[in-house]
Amino acid sequence: MEDLDLLLARLHSMVGARVSFRNSIYTVMEVIDDIPAIIILNDHPASTIQADVHGRARKHTKEVITISVLNSDRTALHHDFLCITLL
Repeated sequence: MEDLDLLLARLHSMVGARVSFRNSIYTVMEVIDDIPAIIILNDHPASTIQADVHGRARKHTKEVITISVLNSDRTALHHDFLCITLL
């Protein structure tokens, strides 16, 4: 459990950091401790259209991605997390 606590502390220190993921630049916005996962926000101008409660597409938003830190067995780091590069 100490390893997980250390990992979470390191993840929390990444909040606000800029990272590269799949050839785009993102900012780490939040850490979800329970999963664990990080939420990253695309730094480029809004390109995704978000629907409102009634399903009408009206709002332009930036791309938000949730990346799991551990694999499904929680025995190793997730492949997507390993693809992140700190800038």
